[in-house]
Amino acid sequence: MIEATDISDLETSISSTSRPDLIRLYNYLLKGSLNHLSAFTNNLEFLGGSSNGGNQSGNSLSEGTSVYEPISETLYVPAVNIIVESGAVIAYDVLLRLVETLPQALEVVSITETSKLPNSAHASFDLSSGILNIPDLSVGTLLLSVDSTRYTATLELATGIGTEDIFVVTQVQAK
Repeated sequence: MIEATDISDLETSISSTSRPDLIRLYNYLLKGSLNHLSAFTNNLEFLGGSSNGGNQSGNSLSEGTSVYEPISETLYVPAVNIIVESGAVIAYDVLLRLVETLPQALEVVSITETSKLPNSAHASFDLSSGILNIPDLSVGTLLLSVDSTRYTATLELATGIGTEDIFVVTQVQAK
């Protein structure tokens, strides 16, 4: 992918100069390339494609692995099992955006029903308690890992904060 090449070239350029103005410029371009790569891979995954062919870091993200992307401050949850009123379990694709850092709060940007069959590896949301459990969380992008540590996370749907769906992070633990 062109963005992966751009990222590599920009990292090389950053390490090859001592000029603060060029380092700042290259860092802005690097951030843009990382955002483009992240958006592309998220859309590819959303459409049912696979980004594993371009995986340069050797990460093996399962279908249910959620990814927090620090640059875009987004949390992508590719599959959330939700038990609906009829008792059926439906899997949804959810994208959240960080809106507050203390306490960490994430706003729902989009939620769409997926064709994925619900399974125990997916995140789960309990409508009655408002708890979202994420069993497998990676930090980085779908292709580039910032940290090889995997996490579990619990988020709680906040009440009384207006009409937006806001989740507050209540627990994050290394696996």
